[in-house]
Amino acid sequence: MMLKCKVHVYFCCMWTISELLQQTRAAPPLLPCSISVSSPASSPDAVSLTVSTPGPDCRFFLSSPDAGGDAAECRRQTTGGGGGGGGGGGGPRGEELETNELREGREGGPDEEEEEAGDKELTSDQVAGEDGGNKHTGEVFTCVLDHLEPGTTYNLEIRSQSDEETANLTLHTTPSAVRGLAVSFRTCSSLGLSWQPGPGRTQRFRLQLWENSGLLRNDTLESTATQLTLLNLTAGRRYNVTMVTEAGGLQNSRTIETQTAPSAVSSLTVDSSNSTMDRLLLSWQQPEGDMDTLIVTLLSSGTKLWETTLPPDATQATIDQLTPGSAYQVTVISKSGKLTNQSEFTVRTAPAPVSGSSLSPSSSGGLVLSWSPPAGRWDSYRVLLFDGSQQLAGAVLQRDQLSFSFPADGLLPGRVYRAVLTVQSGGMTAQSICEAATAPPPVFDLHIHHSDETSLSAMWNHAPSGSRDSYFLTIRHGNITVDTREVEPNMRECTFNVLTPGRQYTITVTTRSGKLNSSVSVEGRTVPMALRSITLSSSGVNSLQASWEKPPGDVDSYTLTVLQDGVVLQNHSVAVGSSSLLLTGLTPGALYRLQAVTVSGGVHAVATSLEARTVPASVSKVTVANGGRSGALQVLWHPAGGVVDSYLVRLQDGSRTVHTLAVSRSSPPQCSFSSLVAGR
Repeated sequence: MMLKCKVHVYFCCMWTISELLQQTRAAPPLLPCSISVSSPASSPDAVSLTVSTPGPDCRFFLSSPDAGGDAAECRRQTTGGGGGGGGGGGGPRGEELETNELREGREGGPDEEEEEAGDKELTSDQVAGEDGGNKHTGEVFTCVLDHLEPGTTYNLEIRSQSDEETANLTLHTTPSAVRGLAVSFRTCSSLGLSWQPGPGRTQRFRLQLWENSGLLRNDTLESTATQLTLLNLTAGRRYNVTMVTEAGGLQNSRTIETQTAPSAVSSLTVDSSNSTMDRLLLSWQQPEGDMDTLIVTLLSSGTKLWETTLPPDATQATIDQLTPGSAYQVTVISKSGKLTNQSEFTVRTAPAPVSGSSLSPSSSGGLVLSWSPPAGRWDSYRVLLFDGSQQLAGAVLQRDQLSFSFPADGLLPGRVYRAVLTVQSGGMTAQSICEAATAPPPVFDLHIHHSDETSLSAMWNHAPSGSRDSYFLTIRHGNITVDTREVEPNMRECTFNVLTPGRQYTITVTTRSGKLNSSVSVEGRTVPMALRSITLSSSGVNSLQASWEKPPGDVDSYTLTVLQDGVVLQNHSVAVGSSSLLLTGLTPGALYRLQAVTVSGGVHAVATSLEARTVPASVSKVTVANGGRSGALQVLWHPAGGVVDSYLVRLQDGSRTVHTLAVSRSSPPQCSFSSLVAGR
């Protein structure tokens, strides 16, 4: 007779009926506490079995000399009489043992195995049982022996306390599952596994790799193995890894769900033919393996600007509204489950061309290229000048420059030239092209030929080569145009009248030839107006007072020069805001000449001259005496300092002048009056 072995969720049990049971069939009727064993089961640290007996009031004990512990009393089941091999077997600790492990050689499932019964001395994986066709009445016991070592063979003895009936069998504890089964590293095509053996004994490990389609690998490993690398896997795929522990024909296992890293996209490029200065078309090669989504991210200087999620089969993405000439970091992330892989790429939009570029002739006979800055970002400019296909000049300019001058050297007047202005940004460029002809040659030796208080005359020489239609002259004061004149091409002089005295002017002579011009400028100043309202008067014995009114026009200052007999004695520069000056330190009674000049920008007006004399000094130590004469008086004095022409001595009687005498400066300083009234 064969008993069936059932694999449960937590424990695996298998057994065969021993030869002892076969002998029992032919033996005399069972004793009241005879032993019938069924439903043996194992867990990592315990074994259990079911004992059926026809006798009443029996007690049984389960022990093992290999365990070294006390015998465990079997527990009587409370259900009705069940028998033999079909009796409801109990698991360790009174519950049916189950295991989630797989038996060796099976891929999981409730398959059944049959083994033949043996004799009463039961060996490993053999138990005694009843004939499946007989129904036994009596009692059923569940026997459990725990605190055992996983994966170990134990010799068991069941003993009846009532009549010393015994039965022996051999069972294995289930090996323990590995501990710490984990992925130590992963790539797109491999998984690194590591683990530690569980407690107890292990004969071997069996690694099983599963995917949705079924079992992929079933490898046998040594019991000492603690790590393994699985190769040639599919990127981004989910796998179940089961590590089966085997010992004594029993199994235990631990399963983890894991996944390989997804593959990153490859050949990430910018489709330049479909990209613009503010738009990029990205393309890439679809990665191999499993993938849920693609995430495309755009960053600038570490700041995320844009992100989109695409299906796994996408191979392109368009990004709009970008800044011309800017560098960006593009990241394409392959996502599968919670795992990601990514490809990074630095891209750059093309720079924008400059705006408002123009090429025009300069006053010096060259060409001036000017422009407004482009939109976005750029590093520098490069300018080239061509005469037909021949390059004449080139330069690299700073990004803040907005104009460039091509000198007249090597250029021909009136010839058409082409300028190419290139905006450069990170190796990418944008060009602008403009054309212009050089201006006709300007006049030379332009100078101020004549100037007075209200007019300026400019004179020049014609250019030695080139033609012209006319000359156009402009006279300006600061930014204000005062007057313009157009003269014949053979003229060499032009006079501007009705100007302001003392004012600075700029005269520009423009040579015209068709729509092209060339200009030369010269500066000149009208002569300031002379002082006309000026007076010079005495102001004491040693000073003169000069007073004036500011003349019309522009005046910076006044220069006043004091002369005596043609010799300059004093020079004074007076600010334009002053209208008088006291001239001191002069000689009493001396005649002086004053020359007053208005000054504007270094140009002096015609001098205005006038004369004045200081007040003569008084005589000193005047004495009057009669000299012993009754009708006469004698006057004596010390001569006055400074310049004296003569002395006038006046004799008064009260308010009435009696006599007046003039005494030359060359005469002695004295005089006499006679015929006077005695005693008066």
